[in-house]
Amino acid sequence: MRARIGIAIFSALLMVVGVSSPASAHPWVIQPGTVQVTITAPDGVAANVAIRRVDKKVNLAVAAKPAAGKTQTVKVAAAVGAYAVSAPAMIVAGVLYEVKNPQQKVVVLPNRTTKLTVSYVASGGASDLHTTGLTTTSVTLAWTTSKESTYLLRRAIGDVPPSSPTQGVAVPIKGSTAIDAGLTAGKHYSYALFTKSEKKWSSSEWHGNSWSGGHWSGGYGSGSQWSSNRWSTPLTLTAGTAPPAGSTDASYVAEPTTLIATAKQINSATPTDSGVTVVLADGVPTPVLGAAVILPISTILAGGYLGVVASISTDGRTLQLTTGGLADAFNFYQLASGPFSTDPSILTPQEADAIAAATPTPTVGSPAAPNTLLAPTPTDKVAAARQQDTDEATAAPAPHSLAAAAPATVKCNDGGVDPTADFKVAAGGHFNTTVDKHSFLGVEVNVGATVDTGLALKSTGALDIKLEGKCGLEIAPLYKQISVYPVPIGVLVSPYAEISVTGTVEIKNVGMTATAGISMKGTLSLSNGPKFSTSKSFSATPTQPGGVGFAFPEIGMKLGSSVVLGPGIGSKVAGIIAGIKGTLDPFSASFKLSESPSNPGQLCGVVNANFALALGLTATAWFPKWPTASIDISSEDLNGEFPYPGFPITFPNGCDKPVTPPPAPTPPNSLFGDGVTKVNDSTTGTSDQVGYVEGFVPGAKTWVLSTGSIARAVGSPGQLASTNLGLAGDAQLTALAGRPTFDAVAYQVTVVPKGTTLHVRYVFASEEYPEYVGSAYNDAMAVFVNGVNCAYVPGTTTPVAVNTVNAQTNSAYYIDNAAGVAGYSTSMDGLTKPLTCDVPVKAGVPVTVRIAVADASDSVLDSAVALVDGGIWSN
Repeated sequence: MRARIGIAIFSALLMVVGVSSPASAHPWVIQPGTVQVTITAPDGVAANVAIRRVDKKVNLAVAAKPAAGKTQTVKVAAAVGAYAVSAPAMIVAGVLYEVKNPQQKVVVLPNRTTKLTVSYVASGGASDLHTTGLTTTSVTLAWTTSKESTYLLRRAIGDVPPSSPTQGVAVPIKGSTAIDAGLTAGKHYSYALFTKSEKKWSSSEWHGNSWSGGHWSGGYGSGSQWSSNRWSTPLTLTAGTAPPAGSTDASYVAEPTTLIATAKQINSATPTDSGVTVVLADGVPTPVLGAAVILPISTILAGGYLGVVASISTDGRTLQLTTGGLADAFNFYQLASGPFSTDPSILTPQEADAIAAATPTPTVGSPAAPNTLLAPTPTDKVAAARQQDTDEATAAPAPHSLAAAAPATVKCNDGGVDPTADFKVAAGGHFNTTVDKHSFLGVEVNVGATVDTGLALKSTGALDIKLEGKCGLEIAPLYKQISVYPVPIGVLVSPYAEISVTGTVEIKNVGMTATAGISMKGTLSLSNGPKFSTSKSFSATPTQPGGVGFAFPEIGMKLGSSVVLGPGIGSKVAGIIAGIKGTLDPFSASFKLSESPSNPGQLCGVVNANFALALGLTATAWFPKWPTASIDISSEDLNGEFPYPGFPITFPNGCDKPVTPPPAPTPPNSLFGDGVTKVNDSTTGTSDQVGYVEGFVPGAKTWVLSTGSIARAVGSPGQLASTNLGLAGDAQLTALAGRPTFDAVAYQVTVVPKGTTLHVRYVFASEEYPEYVGSAYNDAMAVFVNGVNCAYVPGTTTPVAVNTVNAQTNSAYYIDNAAGVAGYSTSMDGLTKPLTCDVPVKAGVPVTVRIAVADASDSVLDSAVALVDGGIWSN
């Protein structure tokens, strides 16, 4: 055969040389030719065809057909010579697709195009080889049979399946199932299911089909006839048994096209704007387009990477990967990581018991399953070599580990600050998940998954502060490698903290120990969607401050964190999909120092604490083809701000309780104008918060509701209207402000209108002006008529508040009182002009009007609503 090819090439060269022009500068230069490969395969089947010079070991090119479509034509420039063309069999969705002549040779002639068509067809044998059970010592398999067929199942250690019916170990078969028992926990095994059928082509001899990197090469000779006396190219499967107790590895069944790469199989991996560019080592078969590639932890990829092949270079060595999900790489995947923590006190009792009962969890540097695989026999050299690569790849420690507790570094932007911190953050939790493409909760489905996870953050410590202004605490990120093999999965927590002080303060040991956590448990399936239950747990204890020197300040402390968990987390790669992501803020606390209302002259400290969540699950980390509309899955229980039980706490206890207040004053009858009859009214708040005073409208008295003492609301702008009453907020105002509210006060009255339009005339004033315009301290008010707010900026549907009416926004309705304005005698630095809301009503039908105001985000710097005489009327 070689002689014939050589003669053909030589003859072609003579013809080319013979017709060359004498004027040619280089009449003896041999021009290259072209190989044109047309790959045909059913829609949904991706395939690679390798082209290699017969005298070379490295492929010249790899022609790749994507899964979409039925035909792909690739042209490759090639030097004159003989080339080997190989088309390995493919297993897609459980079906074996193969080419009648998978190994061919072609001749490339000068300036000629050599055309070749490679056609993939379903083998017609057994299909859908899959696991129905994985334990620590057994693998249970099942498949779909073909008519009049006999089956042979062989098993090998590692990820290289037996390449012929005589290799490996026979596994007993019962019908279309098999149980392979007596295996070792945490090991991976490869299976080959051979079929002997009337509908299989055969030859006079077996040509040694072999398996390499997810593809079968070799096959039957040309001119084969249909026969029943030969074994077919096998279906294959690689599975990992359930790991032993204490292991962080997963049990799995890989997709036949998945490449679980070792360090030796990768020459380089470079993050890009869209994923990772990978250069394969020589001899590593090229994965098909759309196949999953799992990259191990490395210096470049600190958290490893799970991607899918988006493009392949001409020579088949360079792959462009984009981020994938677990279902891209596995038919079955199950991880039970067990509890992890940096602080044992953060664990629930159940998690602590689980750790005590389990064998010691291996460190990232020595994962249990890959390093303790069943030793291969001396004759299984391929499996031994592959296992050595696996050991080297997984033994490399991750560059990050979850520190026992990360200390904080204080940085302030304002002058005159002198803070010191003894502040630490720790994390803990668990992560268990299962993905199964065949059986979900005992029912045969397309694909399904279960998720059971929990995460908690704990902060502890205190600050000594001497400052006026704001500071930030730099806290090192916390990273935990939850699992290394077969796909690296990690969790990254990035904490941050803020300190703010209103007024000048010198205080020691102000702080808190707080723990906040969530749990999420449920199922995902493409047929039934997501079904989850969630819960949260939290506790907090403040420190006892001391060494106080102050001018009635308020100290705000917030600890927040961003959280991401999933495959590849820890690697700085664009587009990594976090399975769980969002924010978990262990606490947002305020420490308020004021004079005790019940004991004048005594210092009273009031501590309030909340924690906030904005967490969700991203379905595409499990299933890349999840419907776009429901990719992010969350619940009300994992979103919002929640108060810690038992707060507020006071030092000394009860110091914030005022003496029994006198009855609240009632509004004058002059508040009601024409066309209304008062039925009843009531006031919520304290008697100090309401009053009939002058100063808010020139030359007139008004009925005023204040978030602080009404006595402090009257005066001049040089006075400070700031009273911490320690009162609750208002739910409706909290919804309007988008922030927690405090020290709420409200006046509610029922009137019977005579007209068809009810009018309410009011003024809104605040001490938050002008310094905190545009901030979170957006004190809010509302006029609710039958439950609907009508206090809008005129001509809009924007609620009146500090951030919506000021010197920069809607200034036509704003009065700047910071330096004082003639006719006004209020200490508030800003207020609105008198505004009116008009609401259609039915004459003679009672109407409920509720006017409310509250501090937002904190309870200092008061705000007020003033109702002018005759300000409630109808016509």
